[in-house]
Amino acid sequence: MTFFVSHLYNDYAKMNELHRLGSEIAVHSVTHKADVEHYWRPGELHRLGERGSGHEGDADEVWFYPEKDIKGFRAPFLEVGGNDMYQALYDNGFSYDCSWPALQYTNWYGEEPLGALFPYTLDYLSPQDCTVGRCPDALFPGMWVAPMLDLKDNRGEACAMLDACQGNETDCADQNCEDNVFKFLKRNFEYNYNSNRAPFGVFTHHSWFLLDEINESTAHTNGYLRFLQYVNSLPDVYLVSMDRVLEWMKDPLPVMDLGSHPAFTCPTFDPESDCPDPITCEYQEGLPDPGLKEVLMTMCSRPCPKNFPWLGNIDGN
Repeated sequence: MTFFVSHLYNDYAKMNELHRLGSEIAVHSVTHKADVEHYWRPGELHRLGERGSGHEGDADEVWFYPEKDIKGFRAPFLEVGGNDMYQALYDNGFSYDCSWPALQYTNWYGEEPLGALFPYTLDYLSPQDCTVGRCPDALFPGMWVAPMLDLKDNRGEACAMLDACQGNETDCADQNCEDNVFKFLKRNFEYNYNSNRAPFGVFTHHSWFLLDEINESTAHTNGYLRFLQYVNSLPDVYLVSMDRVLEWMKDPLPVMDLGSHPAFTCPTFDPESDCPDPITCEYQEGLPDPGLKEVLMTMCSRPCPKNFPWLGNIDGN
């Protein structure tokens, strides 16, 4: 799996463990500032650079994560930032972006679907429809776009993230709601599986799973797990992180040969954590938002930075 993470409230020890067990960690900006109109949408290059830099500076020191493994990015609120955003990613050495929803290029939209997009590079102008933000009209050779293929909810409407899908009757404690989660995911997967087999992504926020606690239910969690078990039972389907999908795109072997493809070979992970004794740092002063009273940051190294690491002072010194 791929986890797109931001900095504020991050638990870097858990990120370290996810990476150790084989998941990919990608960037979702430093601040994830909740101001699309005035902060992200104007798109000044220095702010767009904040989206795609910052984590690299503390990767090795705070959570023992190899900087070379930070390859991917997702824009806050999927607010694609046009040429400036891709220039910032390009300049900061990122390999791919996964922020750009695709509606027209799916296997379900319209009377005669155009077919779901596979990941592609910006060596040429993109034909992809631009539904959110500003899409690039310049070339960025070698920069990959991993399209977020829109799902079709039970109203027939498009949604790029699970928590934006409506009408699926999944928010209850009944078995019926768990079944609805499973059927919804299976139906959308089969649009691709029974057509051109473009890589199928299931994207969601952590809050979608927390709804189970609010609803005193297990419908979201168990329905999702049932879906993963279903696709994992298919002999020609692989559950992989986004960076592995792109490695396959560079060398697309047929399914019968995937067992020897480096991107589909699970390496043996270290039996012991290299973050065995994490420390939780507490900050009550010098916080980036005046509304914050306290911020906790769990990290792998010692000592705690003197100040809370943030833009312009990523080391917290």
